[in-house]
Amino acid sequence: MNKNTPLYTGLILAQTILLYSLAGAFISILLALINYWIADPLSYLGSGPYFAMSVVVIAVPLFLVISRYLNTMYSSVPQLIESPVKKWLGYFTLFVGGAILSGDLIAVVYSFFNGDLVSSFLWSALAVAAIIGWFFYSVLHEVRLTNETHTGKARLYNAIVFVVVAVSLVVLGLVAYGTPDDQRLKKIDTTISNTLGMISNDIYQYNAVSSKLPVSLNELQNVSQYTSDIEDARITYTATSDTTYTLCADFNTDTIKNSRNTSYAPAYYYGDIPDYSRHTQGTECFDIRVVTDAARKGLLID
Repeated sequence: MNKNTPLYTGLILAQTILLYSLAGAFISILLALINYWIADPLSYLGSGPYFAMSVVVIAVPLFLVISRYLNTMYSSVPQLIESPVKKWLGYFTLFVGGAILSGDLIAVVYSFFNGDLVSSFLWSALAVAAIIGWFFYSVLHEVRLTNETHTGKARLYNAIVFVVVAVSLVVLGLVAYGTPDDQRLKKIDTTISNTLGMISNDIYQYNAVSSKLPVSLNELQNVSQYTSDIEDARITYTATSDTTYTLCADFNTDTIKNSRNTSYAPAYYYGDIPDYSRHTQGTECFDIRVVTDAARKGLLID
């Protein structure tokens, strides 16, 4: 077999690209876990490293399959182990990958200078440095591989450690940020929160025209747009005075506990509308005051 066949070159290139992707995914997951474990009330928790976890789930099996196929080729044609193509791509990978991963380290240092917690910075820097070290070790190991140092046991051991680390990161990510079922419930609650906002807006518009609150939600002009949401979330409306009312809904998750989301300021133009995205699990009620046009003009003048 020729040392520089298109198949061999393509496999080496694919293995290199997957190594890039996995290094970046590992860093993203580790930084997200550190952000979760080291609670900083001034930082936004985010939605979770699900894209990075998806990369790991897809890239790890591909990386192992390609590595397995290359090992078979090395056993059949030992000369391929010291192929110039592998060495050139390896050193090029060190240069490009080192520059990319150094950018992650720069971002961590920038976050520290921008006010992040010292403990978060130290753990993040350690995590990024560890991944960079693993990346350089993996590439250099392949570049310096010879017929004498190429052993099946060593590669099997490295593959086992690699899989254990990848699976552990994905599992920790799911534990910290939630399973797919948890994400589904969060999406449902987000829809409910948006529906409550739409209802509050329509109630304000209704009050601006009629100078009173509706007796029921069926009197609102756009009620048909969110009727199904009202039924699914069991949203209830009660007018408590001429300018105040209560909206209640059933939520599946608790966004207040361990939440680092910043609540929004009251929107006085539409009334004292709360942040519907902040709620406990179960039935949550919100008390809202509609600011009349006269009161709103007074607020604007002041």
